[in-house]
Amino acid sequence: MLASPFCKQCLQPEWSRADQMTPLIIEYVKANPKWQISLQIHKYLNVP
Repeated sequence: MLASPFCKQCLQPEWSRADQMTPLIIEYVKANPKWQISLQIHKYLNVP
């Protein structure tokens, strides 16, 4: 089933592999502008 045209499509790097995956996700989103990057900011801020 395909997503609705109104559905937001987001990619989020796996926290344990963020250093490795983030550059790949950035390149993918640049090449596929319908996609967005999603981050769990609380992890970067070290908030449980």
